[in-house]
Formats: sequence, structure tokens, C-alpha cells
Amino acid sequence: ASVTELGSNITSKTVVWVVERGSAAYYNALENNYPIVLLPESEESVAAQIIAESATADSASISGWQTGDFTKTYARYRWDFSGELKGAGNYTITFKYTGGACMLCLSDALFVADGKAIAHFFERRTAGYNPSKIVYEITIPAGTEKLELLALAKTDGGTESKGTVKVEYLGGGEEQGGENQGGNENQGGENQGENENQEEESQNENNNENGTQTSVTELVANINIYTYSHTIVVENATSEIRVYDVMGRLICRNAARNVSAEIRINESGVYIVKVGAMAKRIIIE
Repeated sequence: ASVTELGSNITSKTVVWVVERGSAAYYNALENNYPIVLLPESEESVAAQIIAESATADSASISGWQTGDFTKTYARYRWDFSGELKGAGNYTITFKYTGGACMLCLSDALFVADGKAIAHFFERRTAGYNPSKIVYEITIPAGTEKLELLALAKTDGGTESKGTVKVEYLGGGEEQGGENQGGNENQGGENQGENENQEEESQNENNNENGTQTSVTELVANINIYTYSHTIVVENATSEIRVYDVMGRLICRNAARNVSAEIRINESGVYIVKVGAMAKRIIIE
């Protein structure tokens, strides 16, 4: 018997499915909302798979959804939010349920900026009677012209569901032209700046080679990680941000750097936040 045939007899939500992403067992567990642990795979490979899967995905409206827009089984859809961009910085994308007998379900959501993955929210999120909203918080890199969401979507139990989609710009990005202004101020001293950067990079490389652990206060960008309500805040991230649950499952990732990011976590629990080689254990209550 196949894994999915055997799995059809398992109804307990406490059984954890250890599966390969994209396999039949993966989709079976996903459809039934079973706990999933993915077999080890690089984030770059996962992002490439999702982008490839989405090449023929149907486009979804960025203003909202109506009854019949989605089916009762997961399918990959594409939302193009390029026209909503207002510059670099923090954004929220909110799917708000407004009516119907069925809730909207989104899973394996990948945000892509100019063809490059910047945030991945693997977990299943729903918008219905309670909770009524799905909120994604992402950070857009400077110079981004095209922003897309590639996600698995369905309406649970039927197709009668409707809601709105809203993109909100929260700011927090560097002002356009800041780099040019700095460049003008440093005219005539470019070599000095390059030498300083090279020395700084060399020092960082030496620290890494020697196995020196860099504390938060020693980081040039002064990374700070804290929480409020159900939100993780990472200030001045110097590397990709990743959030894991206690089982080691990747909850989300944010690829933007040298920015501050807010990541909404729906469920209470213990999480591990990693920024490059730095890791911090936090509790969401």
C-alpha cells in the first residue's frame, strides 16, 4: 500500500507526518491539516520548486475573493502586488473574510520580489469566522519593482466564501537616494572608504574562521529581537531571518537585510529566531 493509502486510516492530529515537500504524502497531510515535518532541504531549493510550480498558476485578484474563486482542494495561485509598492520597508498583506459558509485556507506562501524569494510562510493559515484574517508581514528590499505571492489556496468544506485583500505600507525603509547622498559626501575619499570596508570584512572573516561567537552588542547593526502581543520584532537584521517551532519546523523566513522586520505568529508557544549564525529562544503567549 502507498503512504497515502496507509495514511488515509490515520485520523489523529497528534501523528506527525515526516514527508518530502511536493510528494503525495505531503499533499495528503496538508489537505487534512496534519502536523508536518519536512525532510531536510535547502530553502533555495524549496523556493525554486515553488516558483517552478507557479509558472502555470492561475492569477488571483488582489482586491479580494468571491464564491467559486477557489475550490475545496489546494491549488497554487499567484497574486501580483507590484502596483501596491510604495518603496522599501515593512508591509502587511491582509486577507479578511467577510462572509460565506466556508473559510479561506492558505499554505506554503512564498513572497517573491523581482524573482527572488524574500519570505516563506509554510504553515496553514485560515480566514473565517475565527480568526477572520490572515495577515502576512514582510519586508521589501530597496529597488523592488515586482512583488508576487505564490501560495496554495482552497476554501474548506465548500466554495461559499468571500473576503477582501489589503496591502498596507508601514514604512521603515531607507529613503531613496540616501546611498547617492553618501556617495557625494565621500567624493574624493572613495579609496579610504573602500579600505575601511575591506578591513571590516577581513575582521569579520577572521572572527568567523577562528570560531568567535559574536554577541548582539558586538554586531555593527546592533541586532535586537523581542516580542509584543503575537509579533516577533527583529531590529537591524544583518542576515536572513528564520523562525522555527520547537519541533524544528520552519515557520517563516524573511530574506531582506539591514532592515527591521515584524513577523506575526498566530499560535502561542516557544520559537527559535535565527538571524545568520545568531539564534534566540522566545515565547509567544
